[in-house]
Amino acid sequence: MANYLIRSCDEIYEYVVDDSLEPGLTANTYSIVFTGASPQSCFTVISGTTDPVTEGINSLTGHSNCLDCLQSINGAFLVVSCNYPLLGGPVNATQFTQWPIGQVYQICTDRDEFNLFTNEDCLCFEVTESTPIPYTYDFGISGPYSDCSECIAPLSAGTEYNVCVIDCSGNTVSITPPHPTWTNEQGKAVVLLDAIVLGGMNGLNS
Repeated sequence: MANYLIRSCDEIYEYVVDDSLEPGLTANTYSIVFTGASPQSCFTVISGTTDPVTEGINSLTGHSNCLDCLQSINGAFLVVSCNYPLLGGPVNATQFTQWPIGQVYQICTDRDEFNLFTNEDCLCFEVTESTPIPYTYDFGISGPYSDCSECIAPLSAGTEYNVCVIDCSGNTVSITPPHPTWTNEQGKAVVLLDAIVLGGMNGLNS
């Protein structure tokens, strides 16, 4: 029997446990139910240690990686809005295809969850930590993005279209006209660089 240092997949908690339930702790990632007050979660084995045990294990199941582990226990990830720091909450872990903590995703909803802060249906969120508490509703998700700025910035399509005009002094100058913007299926704004908004800055309604 040996003791092991384990760390939660979101790197928030660490415990020392013994390997009485699975000698040698043959997997690297486990979903663990503890005997003490610590909540069930997913942990990776860091190393063997001679430090005393700080938490007991009631049951454990080995997994190939942290995402597989959290999805198996119907867990979720907690997110915080890039633009509205008071807006955040859980997102079902099954909606992600890679471990998302520290990354940014655009999340869309048709259930008015964002209405207290904005009329937008799609916002950018940073994933901050995991939770074993289930959240069953599915959002529309795209990403990951490297940071909030990349997520918030609109996409572009086509080649930049400039216009030559004659100014008040009779000189010919090149200007960048306003380009139309549309929203793709993921709720992301797309600027059409090779088109011009008709009717000036406010389009046909100007």
